Amino acid sequence: MTIIASINGRVARDGELRQSKAGKPWCRVSVACYAGKDREKDEELTQWFTLIAFGRVAEDLAGVEKGQTVSAIGRVELNRWTTQEGETREDMRLICDAIVTARSAGSGGRKSNDNGDRGGHQATHRAQAPAQADAPFDDDIPF
Repeated sequence: MTIIASINGRVARDGELRQSKAGKPWCRVSVACYAGKDREKDEELTQWFTLIAFGRVAEDLAGVEKGQTVSAIGRVELNRWTTQEGETREDMRLICDAIVTARSAGSGGRKSNDNGDRGGHQATHRAQAPAQADAPFDDDIPF
């Protein structure tokens, strides 16, 4: 069964582009997502995801910086393994089809992309066909 999900969170460390043995780009980063509140302890809960991207999306994900907000959509996978001490561990992975990043206040004023984006967001490659460069920009968006 394939589960498609969209997540929003903050990147735990700078992205780093890597190359597969076949020479294809890929990137992996950890993202902390808000998961509600623990009512007994009155603390915020965090769910960690590992984002994995390939190709052009990997190149974009590699440009994220620690603390930056990222939104991603893709296929969810649960990864389980056993440590050398015999403990079973698991993590949630999202194999990214698309990402969108937002500049954080501490990011040093990264430039927005060249596609007319004015909201501090850096749109990245999506699984669908890219939008036409001369498509109208919708200024009625409230953010």
